[in-house]
Amino acid sequence: MSDTPSSKISDLLDELSVRLSEEEVDEIRELVEKDEEDAALESLCEELYENDVRISADVFETIEDIGKEMALDSSIWAKLQDLILPD
Repeated sequence: MSDTPSSKISDLLDELSVRLSEEEVDEIRELVEKDEEDAALESLCEELYENDVRISADVFETIEDIGKEMALDSSIWAKLQDLILPD
């Protein structure tokens, strides 16, 4: 994965796009393109949670790392822990 929050979020969207609607992915990509990474990450977490999308521990860790890098509140991604697939 690349270094910036924008590129990391884009990489995540590429990976998760098959599990989210095209409209949801496009909306989040628009936020990234407008340099609104915080809103993009929050939106991604919200869509995953609302749609009960199961994620790997690696995806959760990546989301958590991006959130911490941007100094966001952990409540944004903490709720996704319930969606982590068992090993």
